[in-house]
Amino acid sequence: MAKVTLISPHDPSWDFGLRTLSSVLKKEGHKIRLLFIPLSAGQRAIDNDNLRQIVDLSSDSDLIGMSVMTNFFSGMVVITKALRNELNIPIIWGGIHPTIRPDECLNHADIVCLGEGEVPLVNLVKNLEESHGYGKILGLGLRINDRVVINDQNPSIKDLDVLPFPDYECEDDYVLQKGSVRKIDKKLLEEILSGFTHTSKEKYTIYHTITSRGCSFACSYCCNSYLKKTHFDGKIVRKRSVGNIINELATIKQKLPLVDCILINDDDFFIRSEDEMALFAKEYRERIGLPLWITGLHILKFSNKKFSLLVDAGLKFIRLGLQTGSDRTREMYHRNYSNKQVISVAKDINKFRHKIAAPSYDIILDNPWESDDDLVKTLMLISRLPKPYGIELFSLTLYPGTELYERAKREGMIKDDIEEVYDRDYYGVKPTYLNGLFRFISVCSREGWFFSPPVIFMLTNPILRRLKISYFIYFLLKINIFPRRRREYNT
Repeated sequence: MAKVTLISPHDPSWDFGLRTLSSVLKKEGHKIRLLFIPLSAGQRAIDNDNLRQIVDLSSDSDLIGMSVMTNFFSGMVVITKALRNELNIPIIWGGIHPTIRPDECLNHADIVCLGEGEVPLVNLVKNLEESHGYGKILGLGLRINDRVVINDQNPSIKDLDVLPFPDYECEDDYVLQKGSVRKIDKKLLEEILSGFTHTSKEKYTIYHTITSRGCSFACSYCCNSYLKKTHFDGKIVRKRSVGNIINELATIKQKLPLVDCILINDDDFFIRSEDEMALFAKEYRERIGLPLWITGLHILKFSNKKFSLLVDAGLKFIRLGLQTGSDRTREMYHRNYSNKQVISVAKDINKFRHKIAAPSYDIILDNPWESDDDLVKTLMLISRLPKPYGIELFSLTLYPGTELYERAKREGMIKDDIEEVYDRDYYGVKPTYLNGLFRFISVCSREGWFFSPPVIFMLTNPILRRLKISYFIYFLLKINIFPRRRREYNT
């Protein structure tokens, strides 16, 4: 039996992948410790006392595994350096960043995992336990005599139902919270999972799951476009069976009765057929019966029938990726639908406004190739959406491996990857006039205040764009532009 410490830069409620790896290794008889060290995008400073705790908790391990996303690269480098300074234990990095940038990551880790990690990690631990070399394990990369060796990829898992459910046993789990690394017990886990809300009144204790892998689209800003070209052998999108999903949720209801809401966070849950969706809705309603949130929905996969089935099953909240209202920008993003289709889908969702909460729409800002006119088109689209709704704003991050990153490098827009890409906060929208208008509309939508197309057209006038945001907000308040008082919507 080997002892493995797995370290995540995420909150314990969100790292589905690391918890699945823990279950896979436990199934093989190994002892696992989970350390959740939530980091901010680009965070480099970690308290020395916290680093000391991380090192001490990892010191009895045979292997240390670390989940690394691009935005948390700098923080994971700091943790890795602290571990390597004091411990002689092999460290493996896995996740999207090592998959795309293995050479760079091997400057810090001893081993990297490329692509899905379940099978390579099991094989690695087995070889370490039996004192065999691991230089030829599929899906791994390492340095041999200062030379980077990247092995062939491990075949992707075709049948996701073979994987055990994520590990929520809390046998040996820790989290950095309130300035200290604390052991997670059931009471602390409830505190961690609670408090999620999409309104000012309703709060839920959320269980987060993922029911598929891969994406049928290839958006130019998303890592899936890279993975489709390099790390899938055969079928790209793989779905867990309805029975497997429902069994997972039923198990969680039994083990964690504190959970009162389920969140499905697929790239696009609507890839399922109507027959699959009907079966899921029936089983979910009869066996689970909790409020359901879904955050993955692509406009082109929306179906009124599927949506109606989910609402009947208990759907209470949905989040969609709009990203832009400009045809030119959509073409750049490879999102091939029109504003007319967006509004049609929004109207279909709005038919159920008395049964579900207001939907949330994602918008991407700070695209260096967008003009003010492109942004105005997005603002105008927002103003035409059926009310109510919420708006979530993101600052475009040019992630390595994506088409937009390669374009930016060719055009000389990126000089320093770490400063300009890795450490970028994807919520850090730049303080421009039009971005400020997006932010203000986003805040107003949460309060139940919405703006008609004529008002948005007036506010995007080039003359007003030259005014400071403070004057703009004062102007709105002065003329009492808000169309109605705040309302509460069913959840």
